[in-house]
Amino acid sequence: MKWFEVFPGVTGADPLSDGALASWPDRAFDDRLHHLRACPVVLTELYQIARHFPLVVRDEEGDLTLMADLRSETLRRPAFDASGRFASGYRPLATRLLPFVATASGGAIRLRDTLSMPEPERPVALRQQVAQMLQAHAAGHRKLGGAVRLLIARRYLVSNETDGDGPGCDWLPAPSSPQGARQDMAMDSRKEKFLALRLLAVMEFSAMHRRNAPPRGVVAERFRDWMSRDEVLRRQTFLSTDEMIDFSHLTSS
Repeated sequence: MKWFEVFPGVTGADPLSDGALASWPDRAFDDRLHHLRACPVVLTELYQIARHFPLVVRDEEGDLTLMADLRSETLRRPAFDASGRFASGYRPLATRLLPFVATASGGAIRLRDTLSMPEPERPVALRQQVAQMLQAHAAGHRKLGGAVRLLIARRYLVSNETDGDGPGCDWLPAPSSPQGARQDMAMDSRKEKFLALRLLAVMEFSAMHRRNAPPRGVVAERFRDWMSRDEVLRRQTFLSTDEMIDFSHLTSS
């Protein structure tokens, strides 16, 4: 099941075409956002999302996608307030472009919505802007997808399903990793490995928003281990337009 299929009125999606960008309804999904149980994370908002929601990799019909976990049963605080708005005040970028969606495979689609709403025709400049944003989101999904696959291959992410390969399973940071493994990956100069290790750290940071978050001492020990050794990694800036997360409160005694 795709993340957007929880919306009432949505019956599927079609590949994005020029005609699909000619018109669309205003804020058509705003009063349905509270149905979401997860939504994709855009690369440029990775750190911002981690400040508000736990991150999880979800297998959606074979597509491994980095998601913000919005399930009330897993969160310390509900993702949505009584009015159905995001309680944190931050709205993930993927929800702002609905009914248009950038896919994990690098494409774009438009949701089929049976709820009848006016669809004003849009100026060409606005259509181009939306198309460019979708392309940027899709490119980011491809980069994150590569980092996710690397982390799974190296067993830094493990499935929470007993079979580990079943459809719909979630992937989370492994409780522990082999001694020196993170240092070995950090010393590899390829950009995708820098991004993968940074993604792993941000996923661990975001776990604080879960009800079953590990004790602070356990998390602190993990961060002391890799931050004390990976000086090269810590000097990298992967998202130049986003503020870096401050991990110091997790590693302080």
